[in-house]
Amino acid sequence: PSSKGRINRFKEAIDILKKYRPDCWVGIVKNATRSNEEEIICRCQDLEKYADFVDMSTILIVGNSKTEYNDIMLITPRGYKL
Repeated sequence: PSSKGRINRFKEAIDILKKYRPDCWVGIVKNATRSNEEEIICRCQDLEKYADFVDMSTILIVGNSKTEYNDIMLITPRGYKL
């Protein structure tokens, strides 16, 4: 979502997320499905720390208010009861 020419767009997105959802979880995946895949899980309020990590080979997955982190992965429950 970010490149050398679009770094301001990413920072604008971070500011919006921090304003409305500072505590929600975010998964950052760089080089998904490749041998050099890297993952980071953080809160929206901490996204700026990883601005240099994010490039055009990175995807951000923003959780909702129900998303939880269990020290291994992000989990968002479905909207229905079993």
